[in-house]
Amino acid sequence: MPESPSAPFDVRSPPGSSDRPAATPEHTPSKSGGPTLQSNTHLKPKEEKSAGTGQPTQAGTTALSKFVALLDMFSVQFAADPRKTRAMADAKSRLEPLFAKLQNGELSAGAEAGLLDLANALERADKGAAAHIHKDVAGKFWEELSSGVMIGMKRLIDAL
Repeated sequence: MPESPSAPFDVRSPPGSSDRPAATPEHTPSKSGGPTLQSNTHLKPKEEKSAGTGQPTQAGTTALSKFVALLDMFSVQFAADPRKTRAMADAKSRLEPLFAKLQNGELSAGAEAGLLDLANALERADKGAAAHIHKDVAGKFWEELSSGVMIGMKRLIDAL
């Protein structure tokens, strides 16, 4: 077939190529052949850590002291109930990594502020607010806090 004078070059795709976009982090081919959008969480800027000095912020220090006081209070309050005593011992062991992170200033300022809000709600015995804050903190700072810490927090909320 002769080339038309209005098309001086071949517009056909080279052999072996397709009309689908190349696989990128944003467009990864699905099993059905069409592109699938994926989140770009790796592109979101990370929140600054506690000044990068290894020192906790005021919110972190306050949250730490409140959580320790709450654990002590619940341990004394539930001393007569072996089931609740075990739950508080479990909560304490799950929260120890959090305490170390707070002492060493390893959490972001946002995570520390969220933990302080949670500690304040627990201190007020506001179970609804504490559960809401727990869900919010877990959603935003899961990677920093871990599942064990979030389970320990949930044990404190359930103790209310």
